[in-house]
Amino acid sequence: MQLSVKNPPELSIGLPVFNGDNFLEDALDSILKQDFGDFELIISDNASTDRTDSICRAYVEKDSRIRYFRNHENIGAAGNWNRVFELSSGEFFKWIAHDDLHEPKFVSRCLEVLKREPSVVLAFTRAITVNARGKFIREWGTHKEICSPDVRTRYRRALAAAEDPLPLPIFGVMRADVLRQTRLFMAYPEADIALLAEISLYGSFSEVNVPLFVQREHDRRAGPKLARDHYQAASFWNPREDQRLRFPHWSLLAGHITGLRAAPLCWRERISCFLIISDWAKQHFGQLANDFVVAGTRLPGLGRVLENIARKVHATTWKLRINRAARDLKSLIPSSAIYILLDDGAFGAGMAADRNVRPFLEDTGPPLDDQTAVSELERMRREGAEFLAFGWPCFWWLTYYRGFVKHLDRNFVRVLENDRLVVFDLRS
Repeated sequence: MQLSVKNPPELSIGLPVFNGDNFLEDALDSILKQDFGDFELIISDNASTDRTDSICRAYVEKDSRIRYFRNHENIGAAGNWNRVFELSSGEFFKWIAHDDLHEPKFVSRCLEVLKREPSVVLAFTRAITVNARGKFIREWGTHKEICSPDVRTRYRRALAAAEDPLPLPIFGVMRADVLRQTRLFMAYPEADIALLAEISLYGSFSEVNVPLFVQREHDRRAGPKLARDHYQAASFWNPREDQRLRFPHWSLLAGHITGLRAAPLCWRERISCFLIISDWAKQHFGQLANDFVVAGTRLPGLGRVLENIARKVHATTWKLRINRAARDLKSLIPSSAIYILLDDGAFGAGMAADRNVRPFLEDTGPPLDDQTAVSELERMRREGAEFLAFGWPCFWWLTYYRGFVKHLDRNFVRVLENDRLVVFDLRS
Protein backbone atom coordinates (compact mmCIF):
# COMPACT_ATOMS: atom_id res chain seq x y z
CA MET A 1 0.00 0.00 0.00
CA GLN A 2 1.43 3.39 -0.99
CA LEU A 3 1.14 6.30 1.39
CA SER A 4 -0.09 9.69 0.29
CA VAL A 5 2.45 12.48 0.65
CA LYS A 6 1.79 16.16 1.06
CA ASN A 7 3.33 18.51 -1.49
CA PRO A 8 5.89 19.47 -0.33
CA PRO A 9 6.49 16.63 2.15
CA GLU A 10 7.50 17.33 5.74
CA LEU A 11 10.77 15.42 5.35
CA SER A 12 13.16 14.92 2.44
CA ILE A 13 15.56 11.96 2.53
CA GLY A 14 18.57 12.01 0.22
CA LEU A 15 20.39 8.87 -0.90
CA PRO A 16 23.54 9.52 -2.98
CA VAL A 17 24.88 6.24 -4.37
CA PHE A 18 27.62 4.88 -6.61
CA ASN A 19 27.82 1.14 -7.36
CA GLY A 20 25.76 0.27 -4.32
CA ASP A 21 23.94 -2.84 -5.47
CA ASN A 22 25.45 -4.93 -2.65
CA PHE A 23 23.30 -3.41 0.12
CA LEU A 24 21.04 -0.87 -1.60
CA GLU A 25 17.82 -2.88 -1.38
CA ASP A 26 18.21 -3.38 2.38
CA ALA A 27 18.78 0.35 2.87
CA LEU A 28 15.71 1.26 0.79
CA ASP A 29 13.52 -1.26 2.59
CA SER A 30 14.55 0.10 5.99
CA ILE A 31 13.48 3.61 4.95
CA LEU A 32 10.22 2.54 3.38
CA LYS A 33 9.34 0.70 6.62
CA GLN A 34 9.58 3.87 8.74
CA ASP A 35 6.49 4.48 10.87
CA PHE A 36 6.55 8.11 9.63
CA GLY A 37 5.33 8.27 6.05
CA ASP A 38 5.24 11.94 4.98
CA PHE A 39 8.59 12.01 3.18
CA GLU A 40 10.15 12.01 -0.26
CA LEU A 41 13.15 9.80 -0.99
CA ILE A 42 15.55 11.36 -3.51
CA ILE A 43 18.14 9.03 -5.06
CA SER A 44 21.05 10.41 -7.06
CA ASP A 45 22.96 7.68 -8.90
CA ASN A 46 26.50 8.84 -9.63
CA ALA A 47 26.82 7.00 -12.99
CA SER A 48 26.93 3.53 -11.42
CA THR A 49 28.09 0.62 -13.57
CA ASP A 50 26.49 -2.19 -11.54
CA ARG A 51 22.81 -3.07 -10.90
CA THR A 52 22.11 0.17 -9.00
CA ASP A 53 20.10 1.68 -11.86
CA SER A 54 17.77 -1.30 -12.27
CA ILE A 55 17.25 -1.62 -8.52
CA CYS A 56 16.31 2.04 -8.18
CA ARG A 57 13.91 1.96 -11.14
CA ALA A 58 12.17 -1.10 -9.68
CA TYR A 59 11.64 0.71 -6.37
CA VAL A 60 10.32 3.82 -8.13
CA GLU A 61 7.62 1.62 -9.65
CA LYS A 62 6.68 0.33 -6.20
CA ASP A 63 6.51 3.60 -4.25
CA SER A 64 5.55 7.06 -5.52
CA ARG A 65 7.53 8.76 -2.75
CA ILE A 66 10.80 7.82 -4.49
CA ARG A 67 12.39 10.18 -7.04
CA TYR A 68 15.32 8.79 -9.00
CA PHE A 69 17.98 10.80 -10.84
CA ARG A 70 21.03 9.44 -12.67
CA ASN A 71 24.16 11.46 -13.45
CA HIS A 72 25.67 11.04 -16.93
CA GLU A 73 29.15 11.01 -15.39
CA ASN A 74 30.69 10.66 -11.95
CA ILE A 75 30.55 14.14 -10.40
CA GLY A 76 32.33 13.09 -7.21
CA ALA A 77 30.94 12.28 -3.79
CA ALA A 78 30.62 15.95 -2.76
CA GLY A 79 28.60 16.91 -5.83
CA ASN A 80 26.37 13.87 -5.53
CA TRP A 81 25.68 14.30 -1.80
CA ASN A 82 24.89 17.97 -2.35
CA ARG A 83 22.64 17.21 -5.30
CA VAL A 84 20.13 15.20 -3.28
CA PHE A 85 19.73 18.14 -0.89
CA GLU A 86 19.42 20.67 -3.71
CA LEU A 87 16.59 18.57 -5.18
CA SER A 88 14.75 18.39 -1.86
CA SER A 89 11.74 20.41 -0.74
CA GLY A 90 10.96 19.28 2.82
CA GLU A 91 11.13 21.33 6.02
CA PHE A 92 13.50 18.70 7.42
CA PHE A 93 16.25 16.75 5.68
CA LYS A 94 18.21 13.56 6.19
CA TRP A 95 21.05 11.84 4.28
CA ILE A 96 21.31 8.06 4.11
CA ALA A 97 24.08 5.82 2.76
CA HIS A 98 23.35 2.78 0.59
CA ASP A 99 24.94 0.39 3.10
CA ASP A 100 23.37 1.57 6.37
CA LEU A 101 20.07 0.62 7.97
CA HIS A 102 17.44 2.38 10.08
CA GLU A 103 15.01 0.92 12.57
CA PRO A 104 11.32 1.79 11.86
CA LYS A 105 11.15 4.49 14.55
CA PHE A 106 14.34 6.33 13.57
CA VAL A 107 12.68 9.18 11.66
CA SER A 108 9.70 9.66 13.99
CA ARG A 109 11.86 9.78 17.13
CA CYS A 110 14.22 12.36 15.60
CA LEU A 111 11.36 14.53 14.31
CA GLU A 112 9.72 14.38 17.72
CA VAL A 113 12.79 16.08 19.20
CA LEU A 114 13.07 18.72 16.47
CA LYS A 115 9.40 19.70 16.77
CA ARG A 116 9.54 19.84 20.56
CA GLU A 117 12.83 21.76 20.90
CA PRO A 118 13.26 24.73 18.49
CA SER A 119 16.89 25.26 19.55
CA VAL A 120 17.87 21.80 18.27
CA VAL A 121 19.08 21.87 14.65
CA LEU A 122 20.02 18.20 14.29
CA ALA A 123 18.64 15.06 15.98
CA PHE A 124 20.21 11.62 15.72
CA THR A 125 20.06 8.33 17.62
CA ARG A 126 22.50 5.97 19.21
CA ALA A 127 23.94 3.37 16.86
CA ILE A 128 25.18 -0.16 16.47
CA THR A 129 27.64 -1.55 13.93
CA VAL A 130 27.16 -4.82 12.05
CA ASN A 131 29.28 -6.65 9.50
CA ALA A 132 28.45 -7.44 5.87
CA ARG A 133 26.28 -10.37 6.94
CA GLY A 134 24.38 -8.29 9.47
CA LYS A 135 26.13 -9.83 12.48
CA PHE A 136 26.41 -7.54 15.51
CA ILE A 137 29.87 -6.03 16.10
CA ARG A 138 29.39 -3.26 18.67
CA GLU A 139 26.99 -0.81 20.24
CA TRP A 140 28.17 2.80 20.44
CA GLY A 141 27.78 4.79 23.63
CA THR A 142 26.25 8.21 24.04
CA HIS A 143 27.97 11.37 22.78
CA LYS A 144 27.38 14.01 25.41
CA GLU A 145 29.97 16.54 24.25
CA ILE A 146 28.61 16.91 20.73
CA CYS A 147 25.15 17.46 22.25
CA SER A 148 26.42 20.12 24.67
CA PRO A 149 24.43 23.39 24.86
CA ASP A 150 27.81 25.18 24.73
CA VAL A 151 28.76 25.88 21.11
CA ARG A 152 32.50 25.71 21.85
CA THR A 153 32.24 22.23 23.35
CA ARG A 154 30.12 21.02 20.42
CA TYR A 155 32.49 22.52 17.87
CA ARG A 156 35.64 21.07 19.44
CA ARG A 157 34.08 17.61 19.60
CA ALA A 158 32.84 17.79 16.00
CA LEU A 159 36.31 18.73 14.72
CA ALA A 160 37.79 15.76 16.59
CA ALA A 161 35.39 13.25 15.04
CA ALA A 162 38.04 12.17 12.52
CA GLU A 163 40.50 11.30 15.29
CA ASP A 164 37.87 9.57 17.43
CA PRO A 165 35.34 8.12 15.00
CA LEU A 166 31.67 7.80 15.85
CA PRO A 167 28.64 6.95 13.71
CA LEU A 168 28.35 10.48 12.42
CA PRO A 169 25.35 12.58 13.45
CA ILE A 170 25.51 13.83 9.85
CA PHE A 171 23.12 10.93 9.19
CA GLY A 172 20.58 12.39 11.59
CA VAL A 173 17.54 14.51 10.76
CA MET A 174 18.21 18.25 10.48
CA ARG A 175 16.44 21.50 9.75
CA ALA A 176 16.69 22.21 6.02
CA ASP A 177 16.75 26.00 6.50
CA VAL A 178 19.86 25.67 8.68
CA LEU A 179 21.54 23.34 6.20
CA ARG A 180 20.95 25.89 3.42
CA GLN A 181 23.09 28.40 5.33
CA THR A 182 26.12 26.10 5.21
CA ARG A 183 28.44 25.34 2.29
CA LEU A 184 27.30 21.69 2.30
CA PHE A 185 29.91 19.09 1.30
CA MET A 186 33.12 20.56 -0.05
CA ALA A 187 35.65 18.71 -2.23
CA TYR A 188 38.32 18.00 0.38
CA PRO A 189 39.08 15.22 2.88
CA GLU A 190 36.89 14.98 5.98
CA ALA A 191 34.18 16.96 4.18
CA ASP A 192 31.59 15.22 6.34
CA ILE A 193 33.44 16.25 9.51
CA ALA A 194 33.72 19.84 8.28
CA LEU A 195 30.00 20.04 7.53
CA LEU A 196 29.09 18.51 10.88
CA ALA A 197 31.28 21.07 12.64
CA GLU A 198 29.73 23.91 10.66
CA ILE A 199 26.18 22.79 11.51
CA SER A 200 27.15 22.66 15.20
CA LEU A 201 27.69 26.45 15.08
CA TYR A 202 24.00 27.06 14.29
CA GLY A 203 22.36 25.30 17.21
CA SER A 204 22.45 22.33 19.51
CA PHE A 205 22.33 18.62 18.67
CA SER A 206 20.17 16.03 20.41
CA GLU A 207 20.76 12.29 20.66
CA VAL A 208 17.84 9.90 21.10
CA ASN A 209 19.05 7.42 23.70
CA VAL A 210 17.99 4.33 21.72
CA PRO A 211 20.13 2.54 19.07
CA LEU A 212 17.99 3.02 15.95
CA PHE A 213 20.82 3.59 13.41
CA VAL A 214 22.74 0.59 12.03
CA GLN A 215 26.16 1.25 10.51
CA ARG A 216 27.51 -1.53 8.30
CA GLU A 217 31.20 -2.41 8.00
CA HIS A 218 32.26 -4.24 4.82
CA ASP A 219 35.24 -4.60 2.49
CA ARG A 220 33.95 -2.07 -0.07
CA ARG A 221 33.37 0.68 2.47
CA ALA A 222 35.44 3.74 1.65
CA GLY A 223 36.15 4.80 5.24
CA PRO A 224 39.37 2.84 5.98
CA LYS A 225 41.01 3.85 2.68
CA LEU A 226 40.13 7.52 3.00
CA ALA A 227 41.30 7.60 6.62
CA ARG A 228 44.75 6.53 5.44
CA ASP A 229 45.22 8.79 2.42
CA HIS A 230 43.83 12.33 2.33
CA TYR A 231 44.99 12.80 -1.28
CA GLN A 232 42.94 9.80 -2.32
CA ALA A 233 40.09 11.25 -0.24
CA ALA A 234 40.27 14.52 -2.19
CA SER A 235 39.81 12.59 -5.44
CA PHE A 236 36.93 10.66 -3.90
CA TRP A 237 35.06 13.87 -3.07
CA ASN A 238 35.91 15.39 -6.47
CA PRO A 239 37.48 13.24 -9.27
CA ARG A 240 38.66 16.41 -11.04
CA GLU A 241 41.17 16.89 -8.23
CA ASP A 242 43.40 14.34 -9.97
CA GLN A 243 44.17 16.96 -12.66
CA ARG A 244 44.97 19.88 -10.38
CA LEU A 245 47.45 20.93 -7.75
CA ARG A 246 45.96 19.81 -4.47
CA PHE A 247 46.28 21.26 -0.99
CA PRO A 248 43.67 19.09 0.77
CA HIS A 249 44.63 19.93 4.34
CA TRP A 250 44.86 23.66 3.62
CA SER A 251 41.49 23.45 1.88
CA LEU A 252 40.05 21.80 4.96
CA LEU A 253 41.54 24.48 7.23
CA ALA A 254 40.21 27.27 4.98
CA GLY A 255 36.82 25.55 5.00
CA HIS A 256 36.72 25.54 8.79
CA ILE A 257 37.61 29.24 8.88
CA THR A 258 35.06 30.20 6.20
CA GLY A 259 32.29 28.26 7.92
CA LEU A 260 33.08 29.86 11.26
CA ARG A 261 33.13 33.40 9.84
CA ALA A 262 29.63 32.96 8.39
CA ALA A 263 28.08 31.43 11.51
CA PRO A 264 25.69 33.48 13.71
CA LEU A 265 27.89 33.73 16.82
CA CYS A 266 28.64 36.48 19.31
CA TRP A 267 32.19 37.80 19.32
CA ARG A 268 33.22 35.79 22.41
CA GLU A 269 32.03 32.53 20.89
CA ARG A 270 33.64 33.35 17.56
CA ILE A 271 37.03 34.08 19.13
CA SER A 272 36.87 30.90 21.22
CA CYS A 273 36.09 28.82 18.14
CA PHE A 274 38.92 30.45 16.18
CA LEU A 275 41.26 29.36 18.98
CA ILE A 276 39.92 25.83 18.62
CA ILE A 277 40.76 25.96 14.90
CA SER A 278 44.23 27.23 15.81
CA ASP A 279 44.73 24.19 18.04
CA TRP A 280 43.53 21.97 15.19
CA ALA A 281 46.07 23.56 12.81
CA LYS A 282 48.91 22.95 15.29
CA GLN A 283 47.93 19.29 15.60
CA HIS A 284 47.91 18.94 11.79
CA PHE A 285 51.06 20.96 11.09
CA GLY A 286 52.86 18.02 9.46
CA GLN A 287 50.00 17.36 7.07
CA LEU A 288 49.71 21.06 6.18
CA ALA A 289 53.44 21.22 5.40
CA ASN A 290 53.30 18.04 3.34
CA ASP A 291 50.69 19.61 1.04
CA PHE A 292 53.36 21.97 -0.33
CA VAL A 293 55.80 19.14 -0.98
CA VAL A 294 53.22 17.01 -2.79
CA ALA A 295 51.86 19.95 -4.81
CA GLY A 296 55.37 21.13 -5.72
CA THR A 297 56.20 17.81 -7.36
CA ARG A 298 53.44 18.49 -9.92
CA LEU A 299 54.81 21.80 -11.15
CA PRO A 300 56.24 21.66 -14.72
CA GLY A 301 60.05 21.67 -14.75
CA LEU A 302 60.42 22.54 -11.09
CA GLY A 303 58.33 19.55 -10.13
CA ARG A 304 61.00 16.99 -11.01
CA VAL A 305 63.65 18.88 -9.05
CA LEU A 306 61.40 19.20 -6.01
CA GLU A 307 60.39 15.58 -6.32
CA ASN A 308 64.03 14.44 -6.28
CA ILE A 309 64.81 16.64 -3.29
CA ALA A 310 61.69 15.49 -1.46
CA ARG A 311 62.52 11.86 -2.23
CA LYS A 312 66.05 12.20 -0.82
CA VAL A 313 64.86 14.04 2.28
CA HIS A 314 62.09 11.52 2.77
CA ALA A 315 64.45 8.57 2.34
CA THR A 316 66.91 10.00 4.86
CA THR A 317 64.19 10.84 7.38
CA TRP A 318 62.53 7.49 6.85
CA LYS A 319 65.79 5.61 7.42
CA LEU A 320 66.48 7.53 10.62
CA ARG A 321 62.99 6.84 11.97
CA ILE A 322 63.22 3.14 11.13
CA ASN A 323 66.63 2.89 12.81
CA ARG A 324 65.27 4.57 15.91
CA ALA A 325 62.20 2.34 15.90
CA ALA A 326 64.43 -0.74 15.54
CA ARG A 327 66.50 0.39 18.53
CA ASP A 328 63.31 1.00 20.52
CA LEU A 329 62.10 -2.53 19.84
CA LYS A 330 65.49 -4.10 20.49
CA SER A 331 65.79 -2.42 23.88
CA LEU A 332 62.21 -3.25 24.86
CA ILE A 333 61.50 -6.74 23.52
CA PRO A 334 63.70 -9.73 24.47
CA SER A 335 65.49 -11.27 21.49
CA SER A 336 63.75 -14.60 22.06
CA ALA A 337 60.24 -13.12 22.23
CA ILE A 338 57.75 -13.41 19.40
CA TYR A 339 56.13 -10.10 18.53
CA ILE A 340 53.57 -8.83 16.03
CA LEU A 341 54.51 -5.83 13.92
CA LEU A 342 51.90 -3.69 12.19
CA ASP A 343 53.59 -1.47 9.60
CA ASP A 344 51.52 -1.80 6.38
CA GLY A 345 54.55 -3.60 4.97
CA ALA A 346 56.48 -0.33 4.95
CA PHE A 347 59.51 -1.13 7.14
CA GLY A 348 61.07 -3.84 4.99
CA ALA A 349 63.05 -6.93 5.97
CA GLY A 350 65.69 -4.99 7.90
CA MET A 351 63.37 -4.38 10.82
CA ALA A 352 62.75 -8.11 11.23
CA ALA A 353 66.37 -9.26 10.93
CA ASP A 354 67.33 -11.78 13.66
CA ARG A 355 63.98 -11.24 15.43
CA ASN A 356 60.85 -13.38 15.82
CA VAL A 357 58.49 -11.00 14.02
CA ARG A 358 55.03 -11.93 12.75
CA PRO A 359 52.81 -9.89 10.38
CA PHE A 360 49.20 -9.19 11.33
CA LEU A 361 46.49 -9.61 8.66
CA GLU A 362 48.65 -7.65 6.22
CA ASP A 363 48.51 -10.23 3.42
CA THR A 364 44.73 -9.89 3.22
CA GLY A 365 44.55 -6.15 3.94
CA PRO A 366 43.05 -4.35 6.95
CA PRO A 367 40.38 -6.30 8.88
CA LEU A 368 36.74 -5.75 8.00
CA ASP A 369 35.86 -4.99 11.61
CA ASP A 370 37.18 -4.88 15.17
CA GLN A 371 35.98 -8.40 15.94
CA THR A 372 38.13 -9.86 13.14
CA ALA A 373 41.19 -8.06 14.52
CA VAL A 374 40.51 -9.21 18.10
CA SER A 375 40.02 -12.84 16.98
CA GLU A 376 43.27 -12.82 15.00
CA LEU A 377 45.16 -11.26 17.91
CA GLU A 378 43.93 -13.91 20.35
CA ARG A 379 44.79 -16.68 17.89
CA MET A 380 48.34 -15.34 17.59
CA ARG A 381 48.63 -15.01 21.38
CA ARG A 382 47.73 -18.68 21.71
CA GLU A 383 50.55 -19.43 19.25
CA GLY A 384 53.05 -17.55 21.40
CA ALA A 385 52.94 -13.85 20.42
CA GLU A 386 54.08 -11.78 23.42
CA PHE A 387 54.06 -8.19 22.12
CA LEU A 388 52.14 -6.15 19.56
CA ALA A 389 53.85 -3.12 17.97
CA PHE A 390 52.11 -0.49 15.84
CA GLY A 391 54.56 1.30 13.54
CA TRP A 392 53.69 4.89 12.57
CA PRO A 393 52.39 3.90 9.08
CA CYS A 394 49.64 2.03 10.95
CA PHE A 395 48.82 4.64 13.59
CA TRP A 396 45.54 5.19 11.75
CA TRP A 397 44.44 1.82 13.17
CA LEU A 398 44.48 3.38 16.64
CA THR A 399 41.67 5.76 15.72
CA TYR A 400 39.78 3.74 13.13
CA TYR A 401 39.56 0.36 14.92
CA ARG A 402 38.38 1.77 18.22
CA GLY A 403 36.90 -1.51 19.44
CA PHE A 404 40.18 -3.33 18.81
CA VAL A 405 42.17 -0.66 20.63
CA LYS A 406 39.72 -0.72 23.57
CA HIS A 407 40.28 -4.47 23.78
CA LEU A 408 44.04 -3.89 23.90
CA ASP A 409 43.86 -1.13 26.52
CA ARG A 410 41.42 -3.11 28.64
CA ASN A 411 43.56 -6.26 28.74
CA PHE A 412 47.18 -5.24 28.18
CA VAL A 413 49.69 -2.55 29.07
CA ARG A 414 51.11 0.05 26.67
CA VAL A 415 54.80 -0.36 27.40
CA LEU A 416 55.93 2.19 24.80
CA GLU A 417 54.26 5.14 23.09
CA ASN A 418 56.12 7.71 20.99
CA ASP A 419 55.92 9.18 17.48
CA ARG A 420 57.37 5.98 15.98
CA LEU A 421 55.78 3.11 17.87
CA VAL A 422 52.97 2.08 20.18
CA VAL A 423 53.75 -1.26 21.83
CA PHE A 424 51.49 -3.50 23.94
CA ASP A 425 52.74 -6.25 26.22
CA LEU A 426 50.51 -9.26 25.46
CA ARG A 427 51.86 -11.38 28.32
CA SER A 428 49.39 -9.87 30.82
